[in-house]
Amino acid sequence: MGKTYRCGFSSQHFEVFWNIEGDRAIDDLTDADKNLYPDKIERIMDSLDHARNYYITQMGYALPDKTKVYVGHPFVSAEGGFAEPFTSIIRFGTQKLFLGEKAGPFYLPRHELFHAAQFQYISGRSWMLNNINIQWWMEAAAEWASQFTLRADPKSSTTVDRYFYARHIDEFLGRPNDYLDKWNGFGEPRQYGAFLFPEYLSERFGTVVIRHIWEGLDRTLSGQPRSAIEDRLGGLGASWEKELKTFATANQILCKPSADQDPNDGWRYQNPDIPQWCDRYLATEPSTSDPLSDLPRPCRSTITLDNSGYASGQVGVNGGGTYYIDLVALQGMPSRDFQVDLNVQQWPGDIVATLVTWKKIGKRCGPDQPWVKPNRVGLFDVKLGGECTMATLLITNINPRSVGIVDWLTVFKANR
Repeated sequence: MGKTYRCGFSSQHFEVFWNIEGDRAIDDLTDADKNLYPDKIERIMDSLDHARNYYITQMGYALPDKTKVYVGHPFVSAEGGFAEPFTSIIRFGTQKLFLGEKAGPFYLPRHELFHAAQFQYISGRSWMLNNINIQWWMEAAAEWASQFTLRADPKSSTTVDRYFYARHIDEFLGRPNDYLDKWNGFGEPRQYGAFLFPEYLSERFGTVVIRHIWEGLDRTLSGQPRSAIEDRLGGLGASWEKELKTFATANQILCKPSADQDPNDGWRYQNPDIPQWCDRYLATEPSTSDPLSDLPRPCRSTITLDNSGYASGQVGVNGGGTYYIDLVALQGMPSRDFQVDLNVQQWPGDIVATLVTWKKIGKRCGPDQPWVKPNRVGLFDVKLGGECTMATLLITNINPRSVGIVDWLTVFKANR
């Protein structure tokens, strides 16, 4: 592998190699039980064994019988990781994982091992034609999967990297109008934060849906994840349009306490880790924190309306994304008839919109306005003011492949 390792440790399915001195030696040589194996290496091995067993027995994934793991290697940064794809994809040789010498022993081994599971479902054809298009789904799904074994393993429950799988959620919700399947380059955070989409799908249809998408990848003509996702949704009687609408509205109240129930909320996430996502990674980020409430939300434009209610703008919404616009009534304003108009300049068939009215963020005034396709005056006609202090306009592009450009305008009806 271009580097000599002088130390090794084996289990039934893994061989871990490292150095204790010289270039790229591991950063922690503590050996509390004096068995000549650093505690860090033992923890890496425990994480791998636990994750492998969980991915196979609880989630149904295939994994190689043997995997070699190199800790402290020039292929990766000091805290990074890499799963070598070619041996599994061409079905020849032993799967290899590379971890940085300073990488944590709990989260990262589980993430990289799930890549080894993903490789079992990627053919040489799909990899050669679509390896870039596959990358976003690989990283999103690996983050999503690692949470289950981290949560189930008592040894990782109190570690500093217990919630690392969610650490880039702000990059995803901080750019909600970008492409759903955006890949920003190797190691860039956006695709890791996209774990929220497989999380959404798994909560809607069960964890097995993600494996079924992987199993269906090579059966699509394109070999791209979005095609496999579309096929699986169709098989479940669902669609991109329906699920992207629900995804957009659910993300608004992701951080709303689960005990705070509202019959107008519609579908909501149930993951027990959500309070940690919100407190650790969303509440302190300018793009997702909310000065109007204590609930972090997807990034949004905020417009404070004057007495006329006039406001306007133009927004771009990339495929699978949603643009959120908060429209805030003046404090003390009585309830008045309020209208929102939309005009789609590009890809009109791919744009849908809804309007949510709030007593306060997290507490709706009533049911959301029905989702519609724009291009008519008086698209939404609601009451704003009084106890309904704000409305949020959601503009969603239901075609993952297109770019939508939308003009919007608001006014109190008496001022038309």
